[in-house]
Amino acid sequence: MGFVMPYIPVKLAEKQNLLEIVSVRERYLMFLHILTNQKENINIQIEMAKKVTDKISKSHREAMLREQLKVIQEELNEGDDSSSGDAGYREKIENLKMPDEVKRRHCQS
Repeated sequence: MGFVMPYIPVKLAEKQNLLEIVSVRERYLMFLHILTNQKENINIQIEMAKKVTDKISKSHREAMLREQLKVIQEELNEGDDSSSGDAGYREKIENLKMPDEVKRRHCQS
């Protein structure tokens, strides 16, 4: 107990109270109580760290999959004619109800 206590992160007042207990049995019971509390704190910290790691891993995985999807879509669109995309836009512009001058401006660019 004397060798371990300096390394346990508890308040100085708690350490002092432990030293002031005269009964060896009560002192060891108090020491056991302190160790149990520390173990519970460590378990909670481990659980929280695991949850954070899982969330980060999930977010990272989703980001990677999105990037892969983007690359695949770009590669698939490279095979398409870019002029067919322009023709689609021109057709949409012509079908819209707008003044002829506005249509001409958009179709010229």
